[in-house]
Amino acid sequence: MSYGFDYNDAQNLRSDDYTLEIIDLRDYINNKDKSNHISRIKARIIGEDGRAKRVLQELTDTNIVIGDKYIAILGLYENVKVAREAIEMLIRGRQHATVYRWIQNWRRESRYRELMERLSRTYYEEGEEEG
Repeated sequence: MSYGFDYNDAQNLRSDDYTLEIIDLRDYINNKDKSNHISRIKARIIGEDGRAKRVLQELTDTNIVIGDKYIAILGLYENVKVAREAIEMLIRGRQHATVYRWIQNWRRESRYRELMERLSRTYYEEGEEEG
């Protein structure tokens, strides 16, 4: 909660499936003109009217809080990992559309893996019932 998440979101951390990741923006800039550069990075991640942040949260199913010098990400482990990578891509200057496409490809592959695992389990369970 000290990072700015609401109480209900913070309660998710009680589950082993959820994780909190903190990105210190000072790690991504050089010593010259720190405050101006941090502001630019935050503006890229927030986007116009908060749209970029909202899209990142929706695509990765995470909660993102942007503080003075940090970005906090809360969600399922795999989703947080992807959200962090997407934010780092934006920090490095990748275009928003490129980052969104990358996340959508990850989601598509993730769903495919889940489907294949479910099918495999179903096939295995049916084989046990017959045997």
